[in-house]
Amino acid sequence: ELHEILTQSHSVDRRSFQNILLQLKPFLLQPLAVRPKDAQKRAEIEKGAVSLDGTKRITEKFGKEALEVSDNLGINELDAVDLLVRAYTEQERFIDQAPTTIAETLYFEERKYLLSTLFVLFKSFGDPS
Repeated sequence: ELHEILTQSHSVDRRSFQNILLQLKPFLLQPLAVRPKDAQKRAEIEKGAVSLDGTKRITEKFGKEALEVSDNLGINELDAVDLLVRAYTEQERFIDQAPTTIAETLYFEERKYLLSTLFVLFKSFGDPS
């Protein structure tokens, strides 16, 4: 949703831009905020009680990797699971990299993209021309 709002912003007038900013207010106030860690979700991952698609349970190895990513980045355990799933699907982009390293790289790429997008967004709407 955030990506859609930001990519459409180049074709809006100033009033619409103000509406976009109101929609983005929680993000703009804390652009690098993350969901807090959750001991209950951690316990579920440790038990393998988390499913990826509603039916397939995570493996012990996957759970350990997800918790490693969560601990390394200080993020919510389920967000780490999501990152790790993406890491496994994008392995061909990262030759000879461990899935945990890929997940952490994806996390920082996403943060960089969001901050770069905000910079361009504010720069373009701050230009009076």
